[in-house]
Amino acid sequence: LNQVKERAARPEVANDEEQNGLVLTEGDDHELAPVRTIPSEGETKVDEDTNSGDAVLIAQPEPSLASAEAEPESVPEDVLRFIKGVLLSIAYSASIGGTSTLTGTAPNLVLAAQWAALFPDAPPITFFQWFVFCFPLAVLFQFVVWVLFAFIYSRNLSTISIDVGLIKKQYQDLGPITWAEKVVLFVFISTVVLWLTRTGMHELDIPGWGDLPIFKTGYVTDATVVLTLSVALFFIPSRETPGQNLLDWETAVKAPWSVILLIGGGFALAEGFVVSGLSSTLGTKLEILAPLPVILILLCVNTVISFLTEMTSNVATANVLLPVLAAMSISIHQNPLLLMMSGTLSCSYAFMLPVATPPNAIVFAYNYLRVSDMVRAGFLVSMVGLALLTTSMYFLGAWTFDIEFG
Repeated sequence: LNQVKERAARPEVANDEEQNGLVLTEGDDHELAPVRTIPSEGETKVDEDTNSGDAVLIAQPEPSLASAEAEPESVPEDVLRFIKGVLLSIAYSASIGGTSTLTGTAPNLVLAAQWAALFPDAPPITFFQWFVFCFPLAVLFQFVVWVLFAFIYSRNLSTISIDVGLIKKQYQDLGPITWAEKVVLFVFISTVVLWLTRTGMHELDIPGWGDLPIFKTGYVTDATVVLTLSVALFFIPSRETPGQNLLDWETAVKAPWSVILLIGGGFALAEGFVVSGLSSTLGTKLEILAPLPVILILLCVNTVISFLTEMTSNVATANVLLPVLAAMSISIHQNPLLLMMSGTLSCSYAFMLPVATPPNAIVFAYNYLRVSDMVRAGFLVSMVGLALLTTSMYFLGAWTFDIEFG
């Protein structure tokens, strides 16, 4: 221990270790141990996704100052348990948070588009309605998961120490917010506000700006807002780079067109389900669920989809099953939005396998988690999510979307 302290006191050694991401911390039963960070986003390339997590800063004791890389087996058990909790929290929070807004994740957009295509005479699903129902659900879900993980992964934690000074330094290195960043932030906030206020609250006789006489009925949609403000970025000049605007076409073409094509292909697949009569046939076969209470039907649908999407793409699952759920709802004389909305959210409740969602795959790539770790934690989180989703859809969802049970 004295040799380690003397080594740390030598300026040339201390500077070299600081450059390699090593910070000395003192634990209870361990010698002075270094803290390292997981590779940054520049060192780990992952597929783009609307709710995928970033690189994680983790404090990790190691047995030797000579190496900045340690195997999970060399990490103290309580610290390794905490690392696993942090990684799983990031992955699960990304998936849960994506359900809180209509644009948060791809299955949500699939539902909005398929609802409009399958039931053109029905009121559209608005950003405001979705937010009123899903945001409280997401917050409650996040809180319950935090309580569970705090109990499971943070107990008896004594050998970990996080260098707050390093975090502050990294924040200061970002520098002050630039003019371009301020403009983009203003455009983003304006987009959200216009989304939330477009339709108003008709239950309270509060009109939205989309109801103004200057607009034709159905002429203004949520897409109108985002397209208008996005195009505006092409014409706002950049102060940091004279002669250029905040957005150019070279940047715009880097959008995830693969996801857009996947969603569009799903619409074609859904139309094939309807035109061929396959969705009606499958829906008729599921009439056996009609005698069950509505809340039990919701639980069955949510459970099947949640476990199915552990092994399939969330977007593909939504594209295939939503037409079937629509036909099934008609067969059992229920509002189609009840099962379609609930089923869509279940597509994002995939927490058990690394291949289930991009956030799961990202955190699993850091090699601190085993499949069994994710299965155990994911099963618990899935059960909590299914219980919260089923009860919330039955009570709050029915009120928010004005759904009457058959």
